[in-house]
Amino acid sequence: MHFKMGMVQEAEQGLADLCNNAQWRLSRTLSVVTALRHMWILRNSNRSEQAKQVLVRVLNESRISPESRIGRLLQLHSVWLDYETAELARIPLLRSNMPPPVCGGDGDMTMLMEWHNLYALLLKWEVYACSVPQRAELHGRILRHHYESFFYALCINDLYRLHNFMFNLADYLNKAKNVGIDVPAQAILSCYLLIFALEECGGHKEHASWGRITFAEFCLSHADAVGNLPAQWSDDMNPMNRAFYRHLSEKVEQYGTAREQAMFYLVYMRFLRRRGEAEGALYAGVHRQLYALLAEQNHVRDYLLREGMLCRRACHYLNFSTENQCNIKKSVIPAQVGIHCPMLIKQCLIKVFRDSTWIPACTGMTVRRFFG
Repeated sequence: MHFKMGMVQEAEQGLADLCNNAQWRLSRTLSVVTALRHMWILRNSNRSEQAKQVLVRVLNESRISPESRIGRLLQLHSVWLDYETAELARIPLLRSNMPPPVCGGDGDMTMLMEWHNLYALLLKWEVYACSVPQRAELHGRILRHHYESFFYALCINDLYRLHNFMFNLADYLNKAKNVGIDVPAQAILSCYLLIFALEECGGHKEHASWGRITFAEFCLSHADAVGNLPAQWSDDMNPMNRAFYRHLSEKVEQYGTAREQAMFYLVYMRFLRRRGEAEGALYAGVHRQLYALLAEQNHVRDYLLREGMLCRRACHYLNFSTENQCNIKKSVIPAQVGIHCPMLIKQCLIKVFRDSTWIPACTGMTVRRFFG
């Protein structure tokens, strides 16, 4: 619960107290489960190297069968950690290292939701690199894996992970549109609005810096679609207003990782350029912060290059002077979007999955089998 509220240090301390308390004698299995939770916290805090150290220790000290559920979770964590730092050429190879998904009782649904989410993230890179005729088939496969992860998260009522999975889908759809896949900007916007409704319901807004940054990227690229943002939103929720970046800056400074800080600087500079403030003192200050961070944190620079957020010339010279302008038709947001009731959020998901023309018909099966 501490981690879901953004209290990373408190979450880590709670795990340490559990492991070090002499009154508690943890079984071997429970020790591994605790280590898995610790790895999960470290990974989601972008401390991959520390997470790898925990993984190596667990693998060396425990005698967990690779065929067991915990063994498969350890394998999945291993692939996750490799993916965090993998170069593009190695990403297709990681799929072969993933443990096979095993369908079973409720206990395996955690494994299955994480498996499908990770597989979708690995597969998306083929869409970005493949030829045009292959994109439609790969796009459908990626959507199916995303929806499977949603299905299993809903089965075990894990709204926190569902929230994360939906951010992954929205980010993928935005990037897929940029490589030529026909995804209406309104569909992506609807996905983000559902996410924010889920945040209000789940009460974990403080750990959402990355998602807010990708949302700002989307809005700055598709300004026409943003005209349909809910009228009741405050200025600090709208990426077209300066208050959004002041609020997000505080959140990134308090909770953000080095990656999130660099992403924030990039999107904030883009916002300032859009307002014609590229020659101002504020822009220059953000520019200096980004330069210092990239010079000090090579892994952040490599990550931004891999994710397409930074071109190599910009990485060397930090010369951010070009913009991609897109004209997107306005459309109407479904009235249900933005309501904060869990059941209505699920109904919104059904509406998007069933009614949206941008989703192949076969991919609706996952949600239909859950809700009938």
